[in-house]
Amino acid sequence: HCDCFIIDSFSYLASALLIWKISGEYNPVKSNEATVAMNEKAESSTEVEESWFSHPNFTEMTKEGISYLVTQSWGAFVLLKFFAALIYGAGDVLNVSFSEQGQGEGSSKINLDSSSQRLGTLFAFVGVGCVIGPVIIEPCTHMDKISSLERACLISYFLMALGCYGLWQFDGFILICIFSAIRSAGL
Repeated sequence: HCDCFIIDSFSYLASALLIWKISGEYNPVKSNEATVAMNEKAESSTEVEESWFSHPNFTEMTKEGISYLVTQSWGAFVLLKFFAALIYGAGDVLNVSFSEQGQGEGSSKINLDSSSQRLGTLFAFVGVGCVIGPVIIEPCTHMDKISSLERACLISYFLMALGCYGLWQFDGFILICIFSAIRSAGL
């Protein structure tokens, strides 16, 4: 179990490093007011540039994000997506229950002896869904076309709902794995 912890820790640190290295312009729609404010800030800034992860910068970006969401008609989608993501924690608890079920109908091709192996397989399918979902939808979204982001959110909700429906309806382990991947592709 210690090996798994070490592998998980290193994969988390690698992911955190990749996220930390992301840079670019995150404001999909610039108003003239925001552009003027950014230019004034850049001109008046003679000191060393503040870190992206400083508390004042984080607070400023959070305020900008909230005000942006409030002014957009689809801002509620973002909050809905946030709350839908909360079911993911409950889904992890359910994965343990799914892995402890006996070999059901439709699982004859997967012969895993213990619930630990089934749980590992189930989480592997969740991981596959988490990778496949964004890879498929990314080419269809564009930051300068808000409607493409709205469409991606709607597809995401559909995949999460379809995955949850499949987990509710089917008992076979392979089907549980497939619908877990579909659910996680939507997240």
